[in-house]
Amino acid sequence: MGIFFQTTATTVTYEYRLARGGTYENYHFTLSYDSTKPGVFVYRYYEIGGDQGSGSANIGIQGLAADGKTATAVNFALNKLGAVVVGSTLTCDTSVTPATCVRS
Repeated sequence: MGIFFQTTATTVTYEYRLARGGTYENYHFTLSYDSTKPGVFVYRYYEIGGDQGSGSANIGIQGLAADGKTATAVNFALNKLGAVVVGSTLTCDTSVTPATCVRS
C-alpha cells in the first residue's frame, strides 16, 4: 500500500494503492497529468474496493480555469455505486467552463 509517482518530460502520474481499514477492500487507481494538455487530468481504475466500489466515494476535481484565476470544480459522482468500474477511465477537464468529467 502507498502512494507513488512517476514522471516523464511532460507528464506526472500518481499511483494510489490503498486499503480500507477493517475490511478486505483494496483500491488501486492512477491520476495522470500531461503539461501539453493543460487542465486535463486522467484517472484510471484498477481495483475499486470489492462490494463498495464507488458507492462510498466522492469523485471529481477542482482547480483553476484556463485563465489561471477563476476557481472551477466538477463533482462526477457522490456515493453512486457503479460510477466507476474496474478498467474505466475518467477524464476531467478544468480548462473548459464548466469543467467536465467523462467516463470511458
